[in-house]
Amino acid sequence: MKTVSLLSVEKEALRRELQRMRQGLSPERRLEAKLKVFDEIYPRLEGFSRVLSFFSFGSEVDLSALNERLCADGRLLLPRVEGEDLGIYEVRNLQSDLTKSSMGILEPIPKHCLKVELKEIEVLLAAGLGFDAQGHRLGYGRGYYDRLIDKCPTALTLGVGYQEQLLPYDLPKTLHDRPVEELWLV
Repeated sequence: MKTVSLLSVEKEALRRELQRMRQGLSPERRLEAKLKVFDEIYPRLEGFSRVLSFFSFGSEVDLSALNERLCADGRLLLPRVEGEDLGIYEVRNLQSDLTKSSMGILEPIPKHCLKVELKEIEVLLAAGLGFDAQGHRLGYGRGYYDRLIDKCPTALTLGVGYQEQLLPYDLPKTLHDRPVEELWLV
């Protein structure tokens, strides 16, 4: 059995490797994924009125077209880092309701957006650096989404990324790591 510190070292090395791989994707591959992600994921979200999405960070798959459509539909929820947790907000206007965080990620402006209770989330889209076939994801190491998934037991959880992020082996995991129910890798 691996110790927690050995798992942490293993995960950190894997994070660096997966970030390099994702950053190495060609502009053509990224554009292909951006177009495909909308076409494949949007129909899956039919019938759900509260969808927690995210704004892509760095080399993550671009969800801007999906977010624009969800916003136009009045179904878009976005996260905001609030201490050790994520606050979830309903976003109605992508131009005026968002600001860049200290990490450079677009987040809701609380005074412009309605904060929603976690139980209102029907679908939760989660990014990751890598995924395994069992739906486990390797994030950036802060645990925001693992805690959120834990607090939203009725939400459908979807891991979103590039096909290249599906690993042919099981990810190292701890008791705190939470899998997603479905993988949507384009």
